[in-house]
Amino acid sequence: MDKVRERCLTGIEALDNILNGGVPKGNTVLITGSAGTGKTTMSIEFLVHGAMEGEKGLYISVTEASEKLLENLIVYDFFSKEIMEFILRLSKALSELGCTTFLVSELLPSAKGYSQYGVEEAVSDGIILLGNLERKGDLLRTLRVVKMRGTSHSRATYVLDITSIGILLVPLLKGGGEMV
Repeated sequence: MDKVRERCLTGIEALDNILNGGVPKGNTVLITGSAGTGKTTMSIEFLVHGAMEGEKGLYISVTEASEKLLENLIVYDFFSKEIMEFILRLSKALSELGCTTFLVSELLPSAKGYSQYGVEEAVSDGIILLGNLERKGDLLRTLRVVKMRGTSHSRATYVLDITSIGILLVPLLKGGGEMV
């Protein structure tokens, strides 16, 4: 008999559906893709929704100053002024265990693997690949769950749209297009 693992909702309804109810709690998930594909927005939306539900979370970036990150995210409806208090709650929760982790890695469009150094994908329980697809002159953001231990999931490609209410996903219709 399969044991059903407790889930951590991402707050992105379509992604939670793709993952059959969310990320298995305690998993380490690599969010990877080229520049401008939505990695930071997805990670912060996950943290904000988690904080609203009393979850523990931490975002560490070695490439973007926290002040700049907050300025860029304040435009989203999911990042309300009340949620700014989540930063204080997160620091208190750091000493507790059981945190579901998103690692973020930037890739060059021509990269062959899923991470810059290869070690990130090796230690990850899950890989969510974000990309850009050129189709009929438009550049579409895409998402595909490559792997996620502890749950069945869709491996289809989805169009990712970043809106003022957060990330929206819809299935990518089959047809012409080239990954860039």
